[in-house]
Amino acid sequence: MLTAPTPTRSRTHCTRTAVDLSHCPRIGDAALVALARLPLLASLKLSGCVRVSDAGIIALATGGSDGGGGGGSSDAAALVSPAAAGPSGVGAVGGGAFAAAAAAPAGPEAAEAPPPAVAHRPCPLLTLHLHNCNGVGDEGVAALAAAATGAAAPPRASGGGSAAATAGAAAGVAAGSGGCGMVSLRLSRCPALTDAGVAALAAGLTGLCALSLAHCPGVSPAGVLALSRITSLASLEI
Repeated sequence: MLTAPTPTRSRTHCTRTAVDLSHCPRIGDAALVALARLPLLASLKLSGCVRVSDAGIIALATGGSDGGGGGGSSDAAALVSPAAAGPSGVGAVGGGAFAAAAAAPAGPEAAEAPPPAVAHRPCPLLTLHLHNCNGVGDEGVAALAAAATGAAAPPRASGGGSAAATAGAAAGVAAGSGGCGMVSLRLSRCPALTDAGVAALAAGLTGLCALSLAHCPGVSPAGVLALSRITSLASLEI
């Protein structure tokens, strides 16, 4: 008699597809570095995680890299190493180590050289909730858009660089590319988000069905108008 094989749990790969960490005050960018490495993660809810910033979203979009803004791949590896991991397997939760790496002073050579674009693997997320994540703005959204189109994520703005330019670069590389798998994105109460980030979003996340931009003071009617290119959008909160 033939029987179906019994599913086994891999010791090296987590196949969890949905994670809800909403309103967890200690969740920060370092946790997102670890979460980005879950190969089948389809739904992630981070609403109310006020320590999450653009750096964490860039890491999420690029598969565990911080986008060139704070530490390299070795820093990310250290954050998720078994020695640093807690009971859940996520190392250095709360963003402390990640923030320390980002704040490390750079040498003269690093200050002069522009940060390179970041290679990434396709972002598998279908649903992402970032409601009331005050540190998430144009750079993080632009990275999601660039990752969705299969382009290299734009470098993080450094030395007071323009976030609008970063978002504009993402919109440029996305314009000639196809859509993505993300269908639901919640960015309500993200005060750092502006029209530039929305323009990048509209250029890259062309498969969205539901989007929330409620209570985003940096988004004007012009930014909302840019969303008209997302023909699949069925639900929009502004």
